[in-house]
Amino acid sequence: AEMEAASLELHPIDIRQFIDDVLALNQESIESHERRFELDTSALPADLPPLTGDPDLLLLAVHNLLDNAVKYTQPGDIIRLQVSQVEDDLVIRVSDTGIGIQPEDQSLVWEELYRGSGTDQIPGTGIGLALVRAIIERHNGLTELTSQPGSGTTISLYIPLR
Repeated sequence: AEMEAASLELHPIDIRQFIDDVLALNQESIESHERRFELDTSALPADLPPLTGDPDLLLLAVHNLLDNAVKYTQPGDIIRLQVSQVEDDLVIRVSDTGIGIQPEDQSLVWEELYRGSGTDQIPGTGIGLALVRAIIERHNGLTELTSQPGSGTTISLYIPLR
């Protein structure tokens, strides 16, 4: 509720520096849990304009996605961070080769305190994806989830470049 009402601290964000900050925040967790990490920024144009947004909140959103990817994968699984520009949007995708999300849970995982079936033994509160969606919507963006049980999950964030 606070996320929906609080004012944003909007600043120009250099995307390449933002990616470096995301990696610095998450690298130790990914490595210590023995996940294979891939970064793909090949579709970022050299002249990408800065993103106007709240850097702390956007960092929190991507951190939550990477943290979930670590939690719902096993050693040796792949976690991929892909950052690109599609038309007027910055697109941030976090994919993993983990347990995936059951079809009946996919629309519900965005709700506060909801946890998908079969996640009882995995630590979590059910707040992460609801928080991610609230942050992205506050930036006039969209979230998208695709998942295949047993094969992994991809969550895409579409954030308008201003």
